[in-house]
Amino acid sequence: MAGFTNPKRERQLPSGMRPFARLRSATGRIYSKAGEFVAGIGASDDGRIEQGEQPRKRHRRRAQVGVKPLQEFHAAPLYGGDLHRADMAWARHAAGRGLTLEQIKDELLNGRDLSKKGSRKRQLEYVERTARKAIDQMSG
Repeated sequence: MAGFTNPKRERQLPSGMRPFARLRSATGRIYSKAGEFVAGIGASDDGRIEQGEQPRKRHRRRAQVGVKPLQEFHAAPLYGGDLHRADMAWARHAAGRGLTLEQIKDELLNGRDLSKKGSRKRQLEYVERTARKAIDQMSG
């Protein structure tokens, strides 16, 4: 079933989103001018032009939807504080969601303090190894 949102400005949530409205009853009949209505919505950029509302840009941390944050894996009791296992699990998760090798490497490099791994060169090697292994496991 499609979701309906409450368009009233005073009902807008602090996040800028509109709350879902509860459908109290439905007869099951199809709107007699449904074709015109749907065509009008498509022609008006999802209805925003007619309502005078400017389209909003949504800022996401990652381009792909459904990628859990690396910190969530670091904090997971499943890995018992073993951050390498958590890094590897996240990298496989991210690869499975379509992140590229470079995106995975970047997140691993900036996701936690890697000074324990040694010099910057060693840190980069660790990130490369982990990301590449995750990509290989997901594609093979």
